Parts: sequence; C-alpha cells; structure tokens
Amino acid sequence: MGGSPPCGDSVRAVKDYRRQAVTSKRWPSSIEDDHQITFSNADTRGIHMPNNDPLLVDIGIGECQVTKVLIDTGSSVDLIFRHTLDKMGVDLKNMKPSSRTLTGFNGASEQMLGTIRLHVHAGDVVRTVKFSVIQAKAPYNAILGTSWLHAIKAIPSSYHQCVKFPGKDGSKQTIRGDQQAAREILIATVKLQQSASLINSVSKPIHKVYPQKEEIREVPLDIDDPTKVVRIGAFLSDEMQSQIIIFLRDNASTFPWSASDMKGIDPTITSHELNVDPTFKPIRQKRRKLGPDRSKAVNEEVDRLLAAGSITEVRYPDWLADLVVVKKKNGKWRVCVDFTDLNKACPKDSYPLPHIDRLVESTAGNELLTFMDAFSGYNQIMMHPDDREKTAFITDQGTYCYKVMPFGLKKRWSDLPAPRQQNVCRQTG
Repeated sequence: MGGSPPCGDSVRAVKDYRRQAVTSKRWPSSIEDDHQITFSNADTRGIHMPNNDPLLVDIGIGECQVTKVLIDTGSSVDLIFRHTLDKMGVDLKNMKPSSRTLTGFNGASEQMLGTIRLHVHAGDVVRTVKFSVIQAKAPYNAILGTSWLHAIKAIPSSYHQCVKFPGKDGSKQTIRGDQQAAREILIATVKLQQSASLINSVSKPIHKVYPQKEEIREVPLDIDDPTKVVRIGAFLSDEMQSQIIIFLRDNASTFPWSASDMKGIDPTITSHELNVDPTFKPIRQKRRKLGPDRSKAVNEEVDRLLAAGSITEVRYPDWLADLVVVKKKNGKWRVCVDFTDLNKACPKDSYPLPHIDRLVESTAGNELLTFMDAFSGYNQIMMHPDDREKTAFITDQGTYCYKVMPFGLKKRWSDLPAPRQQNVCRQTG
C-alpha cells in the first residue's frame, strides 16, 4: 500500500529522495550499530505450526489499547479506519482533511478522509504517528507500516509472530503477536468477501447476474413453408396464445421473409435528401488494400446488396468513400462505408429524439409486450435521386452508390414518414 512519500509530493522532491539512496549506497555509513536484534527458535514457543498468519498485535494508540493492529512491512503509510476512531472516542475535529488517494498493490485505490496524529505506545517507546484515515470495511482496526517501524527501529517477523525493537535504555523489547486473532481475521475477511479493502487482499472476480430469459415457442404461419415462423411467449394462457396465433396468421402477408419482400417506402411519401454545404469541396478517398479475407467479405456484401436492389453501379462520382472492414465478436466481418468526409459537409439535423429510459419505463404495467425487429429499417427509405451518387464507394469489383438510405450516413429525422413522426412525438410528449 502506498500514499504520499515522506519526502513530499513534488517530482523534484521525489528525485532528491532517490538521489539520497544512491549516495548512501555509494558512500557506506561509518555509524556503528547501536543495537542488535536477533530471532531464535525460542521465539516460536507457543506458536502453532505451520504458520502462515499475518502479524497482529495489541498496541496502545492514543489513550486506548487497540487490538487487531496489522504490522505490514509492505505499507508505506500508517493507516487507521474511521470505525476504529469512533470506538476510541477520538474527536475528529483534530483530523486534517486530505484529498489524497491511497493505492494498494493490486491497483485498487481509496480516497483518504484526512490525517490525524496520535501517540503510539510500544513498551516504553512512545512515538507520535501521522495516521491516514479512511472509511472502508476491514477486519483490522489499524495498520502500522514502514513509517512507524523505521521510526522506532523495529524488526517484525511474522514467522516468529513478534516484533522487536530497542527500548529507551537500549534493552531489547518484544511485542508478541496474537495468532488466534489472525486466524479469526481470515474468517472475517471471507465474510467481508474481500470488498474493495486496503488490506492488501485480492478482490474476488465480479460475476454479472443476468435476468432469466422467458421461454418462447415457435409458431408456423404457413403450413406449406415451415421456415416462416414467429415466436410468442410460452407463459401465455392457452386462450391468449390461440387469439394471437389467429391474428398473426390472418396478417401473415405483412411479414417480410427476404430482402426482396421489403419494397421500401414509396418515394412520393418521403426520401432522404442530403443537405450538403455547397462551400465544401467533394472528396475522393483512396482505396485501401485489403487482405484476402476482407476482400472476400466485401465481395459477398456487394453481391448481397446488389441482389436486394440497395445499391447500383455508378461512374465518375464527385464524392467517393472507401470501405472499412472490421471483425465482429462472432468472428464474421462487418463492412462499413467511411462517410466521414460527406458527414462533415452535412449540417446536423436537430430533432427531438425520445429518451430510451422513458420508453422503457412507459412499458411498465402492461400485460403484454410486442417486439418488432426493424431489421434494416433505414434501408426502407429511398435516397433522393439527386443525392445517390454522393454515397458512392469503391471496391475491387467497381464503384457503387446507394439507392436506399445507408448506415453511417448523417440522418435527417425529418425524413421519417408522417405516421412514424406522430409515434415519435407521442412518445416524447
């Protein structure tokens, strides 16, 4: 866990702090050792082995004896939790607000509430420690890191479950760890589900829970053609299912089963016109080189659009766009026309589109919901004959333009037919 370095927050201060370490390494200190701390097998008496427990101690903080304090040599800050201060009865008026962020080894960060100075009593050694205060769930009451350990010249050993340090008179003093509390912490940590803590624990992976899908059944509309089917909810009552099936079969002719069945909207009703700024100079993009897989995908898409009557070949267009081929999540290729230059020449049409959250909320309380897949809905609006060539794009097979409104082109929502505009207005109103 890391916070602000003891040298300061500026880059210059950090660099100076680093140079001190380099200089100390180059020029060995001549100061004699004033104390020696050793560990032996005798220090392991009373410890259950094998031992893989953290080092937890009982220590005096302020005017209280605080239990479950973690000694953490991997933490560069001394940490105390808000719930600990509340139990200690510490007046938070003495806390200095701070907006700094603490970062754990796994990259998780936690915003500090502030800092507070409290006396820490270890044997006969008393030091004023600057604690960082955070609001977080943790099984520990406080964490003492390298700042406090170095201040009292303490050496911790989780294997021996103790921390040793020199006393005021030079004597060797020892604080024993609480192994039972450490193992109780393990249970508490599991109960907390390792939720965004700064106790140097790895968070559990997040599993998204998706709503259970309702069962549906397929209903054939044409007995002679089993491919023409629709889907209805299997939870509906038998009477409701029967009424819906009769209604769908009576209107089977309204369902398109192929691109040729979708005749589009009559141009006398509406067509898509491009309001191109005449001050913009037409741009012809250069054709990019495509690999074999991408070229094959483009040729298949062109053949499909030609068969559907959505595009037609064109010669000598003023505007010319290139293709962008990207792979979808299912491994198939998506072929897109780069209309960036053409869109820049067309001003945006400000139209009051409905908010999707309001549309979803408006369905609340309804007993039945009907979903219509408006597949290639934009393609049902024809391009105005004067603007077709502006949608031209280049391929290995030739140059083509759209006869219908394509995807990727800046839309004019006023091109919607009157009935659909009324429906949109009804939703927004």
